[in-house]
Amino acid sequence: LKLEQEALPCRQADVLKDLQDFYTQTTAKIFQRNFDSASRLIHEANRVFIFASGYVQSNVAQELKRLFFYDHILIYEIAGRAEFASISRTLTADDLFIFVSLSGETPLVVDFARKLQLLDVPFISITKLHDNTLASLSTVNLYVSPARFQLYDQDDERTPFQSMLPYFMLIEVWYVKYRMYIRNCREQTV
Repeated sequence: LKLEQEALPCRQADVLKDLQDFYTQTTAKIFQRNFDSASRLIHEANRVFIFASGYVQSNVAQELKRLFFYDHILIYEIAGRAEFASISRTLTADDLFIFVSLSGETPLVVDFARKLQLLDVPFISITKLHDNTLASLSTVNLYVSPARFQLYDQDDERTPFQSMLPYFMLIEVWYVKYRMYIRNCREQTV
């Protein structure tokens, strides 16, 4: 029993080290990314809409709405098929849609994306870094790389812990780089 108790903290320390390494690598990748295309789209849009395909994605959408609110950019959240159908009647190429999806393969999201393409409405996808339908359809795609960490014993049937922090890092860095993009645009016009 004593050996088993001593082994557990070592395993947890390894997971914490892995998590720390993951955060460090993710931060470096996100800070190096160029957000100019996404920033241009949101800056030039008359209206901005967002659709989130799940719970965590909805939290990301709320944070994105909060961040851009500081710049007087209102992002309207679309909650389902009926709302999308209603708003799609008034969408134009001057509007922007943002999708936050983990897999980029949710049938509803892919259906919305295809309809937006037919209407020539630009859209940004925020998805997990892998080949997915939503990213292939989008005007600009922003990728994240969530990671899984085994916090439970192998024989435990719980799913591994998945860090969703990269989504929040990405939108926060995007917002800061958006502010830099706006400043650069103003300096170039002066």
